[in-house]
Amino acid sequence: VTVGGFKHPPNVDAVRWLASDIWPRIRARMPQAQLRIYGAYPTAAVQRLHSPDTGLHVCGYAPSLDVLAASRVLLAPLRYGAGIKGKVVDAWRYGLPV
Repeated sequence: VTVGGFKHPPNVDAVRWLASDIWPRIRARMPQAQLRIYGAYPTAAVQRLHSPDTGLHVCGYAPSLDVLAASRVLLAPLRYGAGIKGKVVDAWRYGLPV
């Protein structure tokens, strides 16, 4: 799982990078893996990443971070910005590796 509001450019960059470079490597080693991307206001570019055939699901807004409870790991591929701190704390709160 990954989470982040998409009015914040670092989150848009993160999921685009995740989908183009990181997720294909994960799927190559774990073909049944599923990735759920949660966040309010997904841009058109983020929505176009939705690809159930490759296990990538753009889910949009989540009413709470309780979606993390059903997850096994939180991916936080931020390349810039300060949001990594919040994502790490959220993951820890739900006992997830980051």
